[in-house]
Amino acid sequence: MRFAETSAALLAKLAPRDLPIVAELVALDEDAAVRAICAQLVSSARRWAALPDEASCVRFHFAGADVEPWIPSEAWANVYGDHAIVDGRFKPRRLLREAIGGFDPIPLSTILVRAANDGDDVDDDVRALFVAKSLELAARALADPQVEVACRDVKMRRPFPFFATPGHGEPTVLLHTLS
Repeated sequence: MRFAETSAALLAKLAPRDLPIVAELVALDEDAAVRAICAQLVSSARRWAALPDEASCVRFHFAGADVEPWIPSEAWANVYGDHAIVDGRFKPRRLLREAIGGFDPIPLSTILVRAANDGDDVDDDVRALFVAKSLELAARALADPQVEVACRDVKMRRPFPFFATPGHGEPTVLLHTLS
């Protein structure tokens, strides 16, 4: 996965002063985090299934990076009835429903709590590492068979992509596609 490669590259370049918070990320039980995200996605799929129109994709918008402590704390699901990829960029065309379900980006909540409680200054490399790890875990959760089963009742076009925008002004990335 390219998210895992990004996480590894960022981890390798971090300064020693960053290591206590990075140690928390390294100690994270990734399988438990994926299971937690899966459960939230299964619940979200039930809500998407209630939409009357056919969906073309889901885009998760990581919210919270625009307020102190500048770290995304939630990933809201926006469901689109039409979208396009133009010059490699996601272009929404018809929004069916905004902020309908989503998930908590588990590693980002770790850094958020630490920054809020300890007053730690979180630099861009640490933030980027936690975002990359959150994208990696979300992609793993979306590939879980439980999520695919839960999405069977969603009216959707196939293939059905799941995108993520990890912050305001950040490029949208493809997490997973149901075929």
